[in-house]
Amino acid sequence: MSHYGYSNSLQYPESTHSSIPLSDYPSYDNGSTAIHARGPSSDQDVLLTSSSRSDMPQDLTKRRRRPSGWRVGAMTAASTAVLALLINIIVASWAASKFGFHGGIATVFTGDCRKVETMNTWIHLAINALSTALLSGSNYCMQCVCAPTRAEVDRAHAKRKWLDIGVPSLRNLRNISWKKVILWWCLGLSSIPLHLMYNSAFFSTLATYDYNVVFASENFTTGASYDKKMFPDVSHFSMADLQARSKTFDRLENTECIRTYATDFINSHRNLVIIVDDPTAKGVAKGSSIGGVYLYDYIGEDAVSGSTYDPYSWICPPGLIPSNNYDDRIYCNNIIESQVIPKADQWNPNGWKSKYCLSEPVTGKCSLSFSLVVIVIVIIFNIGKALSMLWVAFRITDHPLITVGDAISSFLNKKDATTRGICMVTKDDIKSQSLLWKPDIFAVPLEYRPKRRRWFWSASKARWLITLLLFSFALIAIIALEVYGTSELKSAKKDIKSLWSLGLGAVHPQSLISGWALPSGGTSAIIPSVLVANVPQPILSFLYLLFNGLCTSMLLAHEWSGFFDERKTLRVSNPRGTQRSTYFLQLPYRYAGPLLIFSGVLHWLVSQSIFLANVSTYFPDGSLHESNAISTCGYSPIAMMFVLIVGGLLIVFVVSLGARRMNPGMQLAGSCSAAISAACHQPPDDDGAADLPVMWGKLPKDMMKEGQIGHCCFSSFSVEKPVPGELYAGLPTDDDEVQTKSIFPERFKQN
Repeated sequence: MSHYGYSNSLQYPESTHSSIPLSDYPSYDNGSTAIHARGPSSDQDVLLTSSSRSDMPQDLTKRRRRPSGWRVGAMTAASTAVLALLINIIVASWAASKFGFHGGIATVFTGDCRKVETMNTWIHLAINALSTALLSGSNYCMQCVCAPTRAEVDRAHAKRKWLDIGVPSLRNLRNISWKKVILWWCLGLSSIPLHLMYNSAFFSTLATYDYNVVFASENFTTGASYDKKMFPDVSHFSMADLQARSKTFDRLENTECIRTYATDFINSHRNLVIIVDDPTAKGVAKGSSIGGVYLYDYIGEDAVSGSTYDPYSWICPPGLIPSNNYDDRIYCNNIIESQVIPKADQWNPNGWKSKYCLSEPVTGKCSLSFSLVVIVIVIIFNIGKALSMLWVAFRITDHPLITVGDAISSFLNKKDATTRGICMVTKDDIKSQSLLWKPDIFAVPLEYRPKRRRWFWSASKARWLITLLLFSFALIAIIALEVYGTSELKSAKKDIKSLWSLGLGAVHPQSLISGWALPSGGTSAIIPSVLVANVPQPILSFLYLLFNGLCTSMLLAHEWSGFFDERKTLRVSNPRGTQRSTYFLQLPYRYAGPLLIFSGVLHWLVSQSIFLANVSTYFPDGSLHESNAISTCGYSPIAMMFVLIVGGLLIVFVVSLGARRMNPGMQLAGSCSAAISAACHQPPDDDGAADLPVMWGKLPKDMMKEGQIGHCCFSSFSVEKPVPGELYAGLPTDDDEVQTKSIFPERFKQN
């Protein structure tokens, strides 16, 4: 037995210990039993367990051979990706077989606009739930891939470079195998097309009707004659049919009539009969019940370009719009509320004095559509992501240091010579590249100065600054778009109630984007609109990864500091002995769950804030005008408001997390592999510490040489609280101690 006087055996002199039933000892979460015993050469307590490596039960050994830890999480992520792939293929096959694709678009449902809006909302909730699961799984696998192995850490430490442990890291990509780097990029890049496309696989189409405005007398509805040569039946419109049905039309007074038809898109009414006093006043043959006809022909591309489009100029009475209206153009829609509505009782469209209107009611023809091009792109990259995740789950055969527990376990089992004697070193010390960690320095006494910090300090200032600045910029951009979008609404009322009536993700004529240079006609216009509508999605995913990294850094430091006050087993990827297994990486479920919910809700709200919108045009007789369909983007001001609210709550959540107080006892190692390694130089007799409950503290004086500088480390032996103001350096040899004194005389002092 060595001079420390301890072993990991339970063989002690029978005379010094009474017989105590095993059931009387405290238990740990994994079922092992903790035993407090005394070593034969001292009175120092030693914490051991009944499930040591030498006598582990056979059934436990067999259980450990099954996939565990991070690999189970990677398999779950891969299974989610495969499930998403199957769902996408099944939905695409179902749409093709049941509805067929015409121009790459399948119409899944046509009917009431409210029903289409509801279906669209639920479908996008499902899409965003699935895409959030894919993002989470991809992030999980990316973190596993960039986690270094012990060999990679040793190579980096030999060059006095440190790697990140337990957090997503770009730093590690320069020090891991090239195969893993390629796999990491495959996982990351495959997310971008999914975010740019997935939410637009399903989209709603708004119907608008061309219509005829007939200026007629009241007896027109009872079958009075009219000049059929002047007003003949034409393609897609029959005057005789209109006359026969006109008595069933809705009666609208002038004000209601103006407001109903003063919109770019007419989807609940169609043809209009304006009842006038004398239809023959403008030269029509006497006895004719019709005085004139105006055809409203919706031109989709002109409506979206927004340059010279004046959709309902017929509503404005003559004289309100100057004939030389070119340089400073006045549009009818700009003066409806200010000049036309106030004089509705004197309304004389096209010079006809209106008494009231008869409007043809129609059932909405909104539709829910499915894009073949979009779903094919989604399926291709879904396949790539699923294959990458399956490779991570089943083909990575090395043992990466996924969690901080993995790193502690590895360094306790095999000490890192490069960090010997700097047990008090912090992440900031390592990052500053001071003389504390140089090849010719073996032991550096440092004064123990515990600081009471908040969780903010767990992550670097740069990480906090980048995360909060980018997220703040995103929220500012949303506020600007909210203000601009609300001001550009083609609606007289812009209060909260009116904005709420526009709904979330619903296509309305008032909130379609117009005036841009993107193509809008034909099916080729869908992809540009899809890309514009989904640009915020990868940006949001990037912000989620930043927040995830920030929370991970804080929770890692919290787990690390917990070893100061409590002796506990290590949480590792491949457990042995009493070690705890883990299915999450560094974020516990109680934190990862809310963060995922925030992410999923934000993705859905963003998809409802700006979205793909199609507009189909129908002739006055109700037949489809295929060549006049357009694709553009719509937006929802109320959805943007919810994005701001949820985004603000997310900032409050992470700042509140950072405001929590950290245990002041341990030095802040963060994710720095060198700082973690420096705390893992336990006494030689404690060679099985990694498999047992451990605690961080200073070794008792009877475990040190006479006059030797104190040492702090993780150990399964009993340890003491370090004393503020004392020096701690490690377990140097006599030569190392002399060298330390000569290099740092001002820091080496006797207590």
